[in-house]
Amino acid sequence: MTQLAQAQVEGRLEEKLLHFGKPKLLIVGELGNLPVEASAANLFFRSSAAPTSVPRRW
Repeated sequence: MTQLAQAQVEGRLEEKLLHFGKPKLLIVGELGNLPVEASAANLFFRSSAAPTSVPRRW
């Protein structure tokens, strides 16, 4: 989430979202233990939802 927030500040958010959308499987753990601001939670949601909105060729 820190990388996404930094990319947003630098104007590279779409690039970073594409980067995280490349893997077919993205494992994320231990998020429940981290204090997260609403803006960071929104960025995380965008990164995890992005791959489902991009058509995949299997």
